[in-house]
Amino acid sequence: MINLGNIELLVQRKPVEDACILAVESVLQLPFPEAYLQFLKQTNGFDANLLRLYPVDELVERNLTYEVGQYCPNFISIGDDGGGQAILIKSALLDDTNVYLVGHGVMSPEFMEIIGNDFLTWLESGCPLPIE
Repeated sequence: MINLGNIELLVQRKPVEDACILAVESVLQLPFPEAYLQFLKQTNGFDANLLRLYPVDELVERNLTYEVGQYCPNFISIGDDGGGQAILIKSALLDDTNVYLVGHGVMSPEFMEIIGNDFLTWLESGCPLPIE
């Protein structure tokens, strides 16, 4: 079980069923990394202060709206910071466990900032975001 105790003002959701995950992976045409699957099976996203990790039923809409697949191939937008920046991870097709932050208006890998070297470690450390 992932320790989410360091996340301030955390509001979790019920875990998501495998069928829902598979449906979203199919629409996005990207397999989710194992760490993200583990997270979804514990809580279907969450809200915490301004930080939001999307529930599975919002992933398709968010990724299509921000054209993540077009501008950031093999990335999945999994949340936002409440201030106009997307939180992204790479799909399981790539060997990259980093967590990235990029402005919704400049959705391009060249503008991404690494905010965590490992999704699970980033979660367990309280989901730190850069201070502006």
